[in-house]
Amino acid sequence: MNQWKRVLVFLILNVVVSAATTLLVLAAWNHAHPGMAAVAIPTSAVTLQAGSQGGNSALTPLPSGETGSTPLPPDQAAVVIDSILAPGSLNDETVLIKSHSNGSVLLTNWRLEDGHGDVYTFPDLTLNKNGAVQVHTGAGTNTVIDLYWGLNNPVWKSGDTATLLDNQGKQRATYKIP
Repeated sequence: MNQWKRVLVFLILNVVVSAATTLLVLAAWNHAHPGMAAVAIPTSAVTLQAGSQGGNSALTPLPSGETGSTPLPPDQAAVVIDSILAPGSLNDETVLIKSHSNGSVLLTNWRLEDGHGDVYTFPDLTLNKNGAVQVHTGAGTNTVIDLYWGLNNPVWKSGDTATLLDNQGKQRATYKIP
C-alpha cells in the first residue's frame, strides 16, 4: 500500500510539472508571436464544410440565434498581404493576409491574383479586427485560418507581385516577392 502512495505522489507531481511546462511554453510562444493570436472567423459564426472546387470549402451558417460581427464597409477596410512564404514550393507556398482594420472585414468574393492568370477567390469569410488568414497554394481542407487554393503547381516566384482585390474589383493590397 505504501508503494502505491509513492507512485500516486509521483504521478500527481508529473501532471503538475507537465501542465506548468505547457503553460510556460504557450506563454513564451504568445510573447514571441503576438500577431498569431488573431485569427480569421467565418461570417456569422459559420462552420466549414467540404466544397467541390479545387479544395475550396463552402461555409454554412450555424442555427439562427447565433450572431457574428458586422463587417466594415470596404472603403474602411485595411487589409494587407503581409508576406508570401516559400515561393516556388507547392506544399509550402503560403500567402499571409492580415487585417489592420478597426473592425471586421468581409472577404467574400475578394480575389488574390498573381498577374499571370492565376486567381484565388475567397469563400464566405470574415476577417476580424487584427485577424489573419493564410492562403496555401496546394490542396487541403479549409479552416478559419487556413485556406487552400487546390492547385497542382506553385504560383509564386521571386519578382512576382501578388494583388488583393475586393469584391468590387478595387485593388486593396499588393506585395512584391523579393
